[in-house]
Amino acid sequence: MDYDIDLVRVDVKAARGRLTLNPKFRHLADFDSCRGRTKSMWQCLGDGVADRHMTFLTIPSRVQLILGDLEYKGFTPGAQDDIVVAQ
Repeated sequence: MDYDIDLVRVDVKAARGRLTLNPKFRHLADFDSCRGRTKSMWQCLGDGVADRHMTFLTIPSRVQLILGDLEYKGFTPGAQDDIVVAQ
């Protein structure tokens, strides 16, 4: 049984453009708790605003809220990009 209390790591990457989380739910993404980890370990990245790569912590039930209105901004009209979301 999952009690929705354990933190999960969420990685979101765009190959070329920038990604921004919905400001209404951005506070639910913890970008600070894992910043101080050693360089040999994964770390939190970005802040949820115009990031190419962001890594944050949250509880499972919040992932859909946080990513629900993810905004993408590309720089080259008509270009294709790859966006990867991993939890």
